[in-house]
Amino acid sequence: MTKAELIKALEQFDDDSVVICMDERGGWDNIATVVKNGGGSIVIVFGGGSPFSDE
Repeated sequence: MTKAELIKALEQFDDDSVVICMDERGGWDNIATVVKNGGGSIVIVFGGGSPFSDE
């Protein structure tokens, strides 16, 4: 997904909504940082530990 595609996908949601990342088993995590990576890609770094899952 490109940055433009991500922004478009998020347009339908309230600006104050929290964005989380979830795996296929339901474990999820907050986004800690967003950084520029070499080669023009953007890296979303998770907070770690799936703090809100049942694990």
